[in-house]
Amino acid sequence: MTPIRNRRDARRTALPLLALLLAVMPSLYGQSNRLFYTVPYTYYTDVSGAFAKEYSVGGGAYTYVGIGRHSVEFDAAYSRIHWAEQTLTDPVFGPYTLAALDFDQVDLTSIYTNYQITNIQFRIGGHAIFSNDAFTDGTLTALAGLKRVRPNEYSAAVDVYQTFYSNYAPEFSALQVDGTFGFYFGNAFTYGQLYAETRGSYIRLSEPVGFEETQFPSIQQTLRFSRNGVALEAFWWGGYRAFAVDNGGTVVFNLPERHLGAFGASMWWGFHERASLKVAWRQGRFKELGGEAVATGNTVSLTGGWTW
Repeated sequence: MTPIRNRRDARRTALPLLALLLAVMPSLYGQSNRLFYTVPYTYYTDVSGAFAKEYSVGGGAYTYVGIGRHSVEFDAAYSRIHWAEQTLTDPVFGPYTLAALDFDQVDLTSIYTNYQITNIQFRIGGHAIFSNDAFTDGTLTALAGLKRVRPNEYSAAVDVYQTFYSNYAPEFSALQVDGTFGFYFGNAFTYGQLYAETRGSYIRLSEPVGFEETQFPSIQQTLRFSRNGVALEAFWWGGYRAFAVDNGGTVVFNLPERHLGAFGASMWWGFHERASLKVAWRQGRFKELGGEAVATGNTVSLTGGWTW
């Protein structure tokens, strides 16, 4: 595969993000009930069993601005993926060495949500990737979602993501549709509250791009228990995913990998009326494009939060 666009053209894909902000910001003026919080985070992933990928490290900041019955979310993240030096053997020319390589990437996300209809949330947004990887630099994801929430009872949502990989030859896109349903038990301020959520995901690639199939279904189950400012969460997902969008649109898996499942756990602690801390761990399994070995990635992350 060879890149078909230069970096200047790729950066133009960020324009829809700017247009989205300019379109929704006027509706926020004059609103009351303002809420603002920011969440810095960092993570480290150790990879074993992959061809060359050794680890990734990164961090960023998520910001939520709520004004009246509107909100805008921003996320800016930086990540580095390290490929270790590899010594291979050619049947004709003998051994040769592939130098170590680092892929640096910046992800920018912007999402607008409207709450004007009682118990209904509608959101629209975009995600852009800038990278020194020529194949995925300038990748753009458009997203839209509809969610119904009854506080302390249930929530149901449908989210649609369309990601455009214009630097691949042939070009292709990944359509993802998620259906989510969750329900609550108990009270978080007395004996505790349990939230159970099930998410079904379907991904369809417009081109095979080296995989045997173009359709990837999966299902995820999440359980969260919260009481008196502390929340414990565990999740598991099984099935298959490729070029998936996760975490509500702020994470895009843009490398050619076939993911086979993951599980993890986290603890959130609201130790102050304005401050919180979250520690999380997850383990995922995947196969690289063209590879047979199953690789494993263990990720540890630390997230802080502050409400203004």
